Amino acid sequence: MMPFNWEGLPLEVRIKVASLLDARERLPLQLTSKSNYNLVSYCPIHLDSLTIKPFYRPVFCHAIFAQIACFKTPQNKEYQQEHLFEIENAPQQLLKHSKNWIKKLDLFMLSDLETFLRDLLAMIKKEKEENNKRIQFRVKEVEVSGMYQWEFVTEFLQYFDTNVLECIKLRFCQMPRDALTGLLAVEKLRRVPVALRMNVVLAEYAVEMIKNFRAIPRPDHTFFSLSSSEPLNPEIKENIFDLLDLSQSSRKSICRLRKCSKFHLNLVDSCPVFLKYVCIKPVVNGNQVHLTIGEESSSFGYLCDKNCDLDTAIQDFLLIFKHRKSKVEHLFICNYHHRTYTEGINDIITEILSGISSKFPGDFKLKIKKLKFQNYTKIDEIKFSNLFKKLDSSTFTFLSLHNFSIHTHELFEEIMKSKQWKSLKSVEISDWARIPIGWFLRTDNFDLMYKSLSGKDLWRCIQKYLFKPFPLLTFFRISTYEVLPLAEIFAQFDVPAKNEPLETTYVNNLYKHTQRFELPWSKEYLFVVRIGLRVIKGVVCRKTDLLDDFDAMDDL
Repeated sequence: MMPFNWEGLPLEVRIKVASLLDARERLPLQLTSKSNYNLVSYCPIHLDSLTIKPFYRPVFCHAIFAQIACFKTPQNKEYQQEHLFEIENAPQQLLKHSKNWIKKLDLFMLSDLETFLRDLLAMIKKEKEENNKRIQFRVKEVEVSGMYQWEFVTEFLQYFDTNVLECIKLRFCQMPRDALTGLLAVEKLRRVPVALRMNVVLAEYAVEMIKNFRAIPRPDHTFFSLSSSEPLNPEIKENIFDLLDLSQSSRKSICRLRKCSKFHLNLVDSCPVFLKYVCIKPVVNGNQVHLTIGEESSSFGYLCDKNCDLDTAIQDFLLIFKHRKSKVEHLFICNYHHRTYTEGINDIITEILSGISSKFPGDFKLKIKKLKFQNYTKIDEIKFSNLFKKLDSSTFTFLSLHNFSIHTHELFEEIMKSKQWKSLKSVEISDWARIPIGWFLRTDNFDLMYKSLSGKDLWRCIQKYLFKPFPLLTFFRISTYEVLPLAEIFAQFDVPAKNEPLETTYVNNLYKHTQRFELPWSKEYLFVVRIGLRVIKGVVCRKTDLLDDFDAMDDL
């Protein structure tokens, strides 16, 4: 090999060669000449860790340099080297090269190191102003601990490259509330998992932290841990517990908390409960009922599934509403043993009304979204009306009555004038209704049964959806005992009757006609009406997915 002049090589080539050297090999090169010392300074630094902390006095920046991975020895040995810099020179070491890479940056801050952060931030601002240079620290993990000026930390964290940064760990001893708010508002902290630990803080911080973490979306594995020098008072505990998500996944933890003490028992019981499904139905064994309470309407989600006497079942049911914000998605009251227990439904309603009057104030309302009755015997319509009026109109949206005849028009008129009826979005009555069809037209969805209906009444049901905007999949369905008057219905149409089946051929000869109505309030939707022998059904469908949208509802 011919000798070559190192100094004669282009500067870019020498920098690339020097960058391939690890920290142990760079040091001898630095000592050969002033030009080589400056040359090594141009090379990017790759660190396994960089710890900045007070080092006796004066304060030093303590760095641990690791060799480049591709130059490891066969024994996989890593060389470490300590460099002590004066605090005034530490910022220059961090900013010397834009490609400096640090695996872990550890800042242990006391008042002595406030000078370091202040000088570093000043140098960053100066670089931006003079050279229009964008400063970003390429750090994989940063951990900050100690006590210092929080505004420096908040500003410093904004200069980390989020394409490299994977984790931020913050360990604080004390922190003012306004500083905590400002720190959590840093945009970088919203995109990178954060581990936040604080000691000797006020108990009120916990409530603020929970609210902040719930309000702002954060990455997985973000968490906080707080410890207080003072005990949590009952009011703060209630505020914290009220913010917790009482989902199925946390119920085991909640049950353990109830067993801790009488205070925690009352604490859990006084918090709102949100349940998907409650079913109350009489059983054959005398005056007993079966109570089911669950997260879902399947056995996999049951929290309670037992036979008990009626009084116990209603007490357990009303205990759900001990907190004014508790809510039940679906309440199902049914009586399959009507021959042996004819007054089952009436007894359940009576017990519920009695429990409400004895345990709750007069203005109490049950927060139930969907109410479904299934009965095979005569119901006491006055009792039903009283229970109906106990529903919270701001929550109640769905009513389903199966084998549940309402015969008294005056009583039904009274129900229709209530706030509860006006809040309904959907009605389902599976019995031969004796109520005029016009009384149901104010609800968005209705599924009814009649002995017979005129073509004029059926056209009113269709016309309801033609001139007023409705959401996608809004529908009506009416079943009749007598055959539908097809010609009478066509005579009411304001457009020519045109049979346009959704399928290429009718799959059932009970389908007589399919009409597609244009909607003046939408260019994307059609109102599709299918008329069968004894069933008529209409659905708001997308023009591009008529069959899928129509079949999304129950088939005729």
